[in-house]
Parts: sequence; C-alpha cells; structure tokens
Amino acid sequence: MSAAPTPAARAILTQALTPVLTGAYEVYVPAQLGRLYFADHPGQVLELLEALVGLEYGRHRQRDPQGRALASRVAREPGLLLRGARGEAEIYACRARARPLFQVGDWVHFFNLSTAYQIVGIGLYEDPRRLGGTTWAYYYAGAAGAGRPITEAQTMAAART
Repeated sequence: MSAAPTPAARAILTQALTPVLTGAYEVYVPAQLGRLYFADHPGQVLELLEALVGLEYGRHRQRDPQGRALASRVAREPGLLLRGARGEAEIYACRARARPLFQVGDWVHFFNLSTAYQIVGIGLYEDPRRLGGTTWAYYYAGAAGAGRPITEAQTMAAART
C-alpha cells in the first residue's frame, strides 16, 4: 500500500482548480477518463506517477539512484509509457495547444440557455473522436465529483448582470 500523496503531488492532482494550463511535461492517464496532467520538471512527473498509478521509485525520490534514473528517462524519452500497481501513464514533452476559451470563475451555459453555471476547474482530456487530439473540459459548481466535466464544444458564454 502506498503512502498518501505528498504536498507537491496533491498540488498537481488538484491543478484543475488552480488551473494549470501548461507545463514542460504532459502525463496522460487513460484510467482517469483520458485526463492529461501537467508538470514542470521530471521530479513533478515522478510525484504524479506515484500518486496516480502507484509507481514507486524509491523513498528518497531524486536522491535515490532509481529515482534519478527514472527522472532521466522521463526527461529524454518522449512518449514514455510507465506501468504502476494501479495502472499506466504516458509522459510527453508538452505540445503546443490553444488556450481554453473560458477561465475559472466565468459563467457559461452547457445544455440549456436558461441555466448558467460557474466554472470552478479546467482540465485537458484526450478526445477519442479526434484521433489523439485533445479538448479542454470544464468543471462547474454543483457537480463536484460528478465524473467527466463538460467539453468546450458543449459550452457557450453566459451573460451575467
């Protein structure tokens, strides 16, 4: 059984609420509905892998030879696939993307124009309809933990007065 996520990993796992929209690395986690997480350096990638898929790389992380070797692989191998006790993840060098249309705090419509929702988080997901493409998706107030967020294609700006 692995330990609870470190504060650094916890910050990465909650990046939809911050929101973090880019980083030097992308970590693709198929088991999380195709979610892509961002990290700025190999050490953050290792924290994320430990928290999400149970990949253990040594108690002392970057000081441990196994941790240093894995950080080196992450830094030099694009498309690296790693498997842990709870699943798998792929690591990529960050690819250029359009910024999301809406930001945390914006009011939007999703399904009908009579109800507006406030965006409370943003995430990047693989879009299976676009053959490896991605789409921004929005979490909204009142739906915490309700599963996959609403995609940008289903979102329209709402006028708030």
